[in-house]
Amino acid sequence: MVFKDKTKRLLMACGMLGCAAIAVSLYRHGAVSGVGVRRVYRLAPIPGDSYAAAISPDGRDVAVIHGRQMKTGEVWDVALGRVNGHFQLPKVSWDKGPQYSMARPLRYCDQGKYLLAFNGLSMLDILDAKTFAIHAVIALSKLHVSLNGRDLAPPLGKLEPDGEIDVDCSAGSAVAVMRTWVGNHSVIKAFDLEKGSETADLTGSFDWLWGSGIGVSPDGSKVAAEVDGGPQEVLEIVDRLTGKQRKLEMGSQLGQNHYQLAFAGEAAVVIGQSGCQLNQGYCEVLGARGRTIRVFDLTTSSQKAFAVKGAEAYRFSGASEDGQKVFGYTGVETFCKECNHGSGELEILDARFTVWDCGSGKVLIRSPQLRVQKYRCAWLTFGPCKDSETGPDLELSGDGRSALAFWPGYRGSRSGEEKTGDIWVFSWP
Repeated sequence: MVFKDKTKRLLMACGMLGCAAIAVSLYRHGAVSGVGVRRVYRLAPIPGDSYAAAISPDGRDVAVIHGRQMKTGEVWDVALGRVNGHFQLPKVSWDKGPQYSMARPLRYCDQGKYLLAFNGLSMLDILDAKTFAIHAVIALSKLHVSLNGRDLAPPLGKLEPDGEIDVDCSAGSAVAVMRTWVGNHSVIKAFDLEKGSETADLTGSFDWLWGSGIGVSPDGSKVAAEVDGGPQEVLEIVDRLTGKQRKLEMGSQLGQNHYQLAFAGEAAVVIGQSGCQLNQGYCEVLGARGRTIRVFDLTTSSQKAFAVKGAEAYRFSGASEDGQKVFGYTGVETFCKECNHGSGELEILDARFTVWDCGSGKVLIRSPQLRVQKYRCAWLTFGPCKDSETGPDLELSGDGRSALAFWPGYRGSRSGEEKTGDIWVFSWP
């Protein structure tokens, strides 16, 4: 009996050493190599039409939503690689009401207390992140918007929002903000997630709004958006309770269409550029053009640029809750503007994410090369066409010690292929 136990322990030890050897081999061949990355977790391939994913502030959990019509979801324990619980979003009637789209359909809010999930059509569900019970539901289509200063404003459901709705939530309080475009007007709302209700229409607190994106500070007191400053774009910070304004010139020409805003602590705002510029209302893809992620210091009114030489840094930008780390996609790309009837095709040669120290600008973390997914050219295409590519959706955890890379199951799938998503979590000290 003792012999059997020793044999079993020996086999287990050999197995562990074998796994370690494989991991070391993969590391040396670049599969999991990177600067500063200490652990890499791959959650089991996500079956079905995985739609959205989010990482908890402490990096321990990852929430996933499946399907675009009947949304089910689960929460994974990252270290153990297993599902901790399941949740079901309320069913919606797809033949009733307007259908909106959300820039970030799933996210953790208020120190991980809530999961904010977009449930198709116009429903924003607030879930308890521990019990997975529906805490409250906000019907976006029923929100009244103020256009041209009218007192009797129509509900959003009677209007046609242009593009995606952007929602951001506070890292340390139950405050969330929403921004959307209606015609030539941008609308900004504030919500209390605890009560599940609107608390303020902040549209009138900003000057003529421009671009897209919305950000709320970790304590929920400040809201950031872009405004038209004449020939220049201006970052405007509004106190959510008093309406007091603060403006910072961004030093870029009007029309560069920054689409992502995030606070880096209470005293700085991170801005990432869009993948295109608007030309007479249409997205004109310009390809690689030396984009950087910028951080605006609200205390000194100064700004810093963060980038990696030879790479584009513009998407999935953000920062840790304390503002000490800046995060963003950094990829080497090529672009064929003449391809596919002039709509252009993008090829990603090296997709990665980078984490910088906000104070010194030093690169702290550089991920290994990330897998890309292809969009196939149609079988009937006139003129040159290349398979375009996209990298994973990326997100930094609130504590700045983990990053999520998520490949949606539906993206790039061919007819008849199994739609399977993939999730990797990278962590460091």
